[in-house]
Amino acid sequence: MRVRTDLALFILSAALFTLFPSLDLWMASLFYDSGFFLKKHLLAVSIYEDFADMHFYLLPVLIVIAIYTYRKYQNPDKGFFKRIYTFLTLSLVCGPGVLVNVILKDNSIGRARPSQITEFGGQSEFTR
Repeated sequence: MRVRTDLALFILSAALFTLFPSLDLWMASLFYDSGFFLKKHLLAVSIYEDFADMHFYLLPVLIVIAIYTYRKYQNPDKGFFKRIYTFLTLSLVCGPGVLVNVILKDNSIGRARPSQITEFGGQSEFTR
């Protein structure tokens, strides 16, 4: 029998956060802006600065490459690169751009975001 590590870890984390809801608050407090425990650590700051705005630079580059490959590879036999760059561009736009920022964050089934709960200075109650 093959063990699915990803599924086992998902079930374990879901059970852990369900059985111990205060663990959710503790974890959120480690990463909340005013109390991030590594906010002065050089490695953490450099990783954040390097990757936080990467999509602003990566998306235009992917769009330019997609346009270039569309024009260069008009032959259907060489359309492999067109599909690759189109997929990468659409993934970046649709995944983090539309799905996460517009759909999931704005419609999170009534659960308050960490900045909105009373433990972090907001007005809403914490929801398990």
